[in-house]
Amino acid sequence: MIKAIIDIGSNTINLLIAEFVGGRFKVLEDRKIHAKLARGGINDNTIAPDAFTRGVNALSEHRKLCESYGLVDDDIVTYATASVRAASNGGDFAAEALKQFGLSVHTIDGETEALLIHAGIKSGFPLADDKVVIMDIGGGSVEFIITDRSKIYWKQSFYVGVTKLLDRFKPSDPPLKAELEKVREFAQKELHDLFVALKQFNPVSMVGSSGSFDTIRAMIETGSFTTLGKSVDPDVKTWFKIESPVLQKMADELSVMTTEQRKQVPGMDEMRAEYFPLAFVLIQIVLEQLPEASIYQCSYALKEGAFFYHFDSK
Repeated sequence: MIKAIIDIGSNTINLLIAEFVGGRFKVLEDRKIHAKLARGGINDNTIAPDAFTRGVNALSEHRKLCESYGLVDDDIVTYATASVRAASNGGDFAAEALKQFGLSVHTIDGETEALLIHAGIKSGFPLADDKVVIMDIGGGSVEFIITDRSKIYWKQSFYVGVTKLLDRFKPSDPPLKAELEKVREFAQKELHDLFVALKQFNPVSMVGSSGSFDTIRAMIETGSFTTLGKSVDPDVKTWFKIESPVLQKMADELSVMTTEQRKQVPGMDEMRAEYFPLAFVLIQIVLEQLPEASIYQCSYALKEGAFFYHFDSK
């Protein structure tokens, strides 16, 4: 049976249409619309009027695509995360989704978000006995989960997403070093509980999921930052090893470019170009705590985890 997940994030509203065929997960559509739901209101805990309209329009497009597959209301599960749960008018947005499109929006807390992300990673990355820390960078929040293949040891959501940081600090284009240092100081304070957990559980790897890490993978695969050597087995589909020198080269070069220059880099998601220096700040803060860690990207995240949770009959 074909089913769908809609994931309403702070930057993108994502649609996954998939099915299980012979017990195997088959993706039919994987679409994202950069609705920028958090833009202009995230630090005031509201969805701005223009963002509200963009969000409704994105849901309209996704609903039409679902209908083209013959899906009805009960075939679609819709989740909303940080930008909706923190907004004073988040309930109004959910009500509009139900009124116009028959979408019953589940606005989830950070802990549930982390659990669904973990479910996605577990299905797309070969977790083993060694502990890993999962990092999912969103626009409003960033989720961290410390896990191995047998259990979750710790999880927490932090309101240091890239849209929230961009709206709060409004860095220059390209950002000045002093501006990025202010972002770093703020994020380090906010992530104190993470640092304590990393010392306690000592994960040996970091697995990154969602937009920023997906774009890092895309830029490496296009050859933009591969002068330091091959970084991925081409047969690996749902996960990808990122060599630390390649990531550092990317951070150094992209952080001194303007947004328009970043948009020209092969593999760059144009709608994420302005956030990338802030995403690198967050990634580097974590890796500084884990200097020996291996780094991976996983293509599965919340929407895949939600699909497995709701529709996997095995």
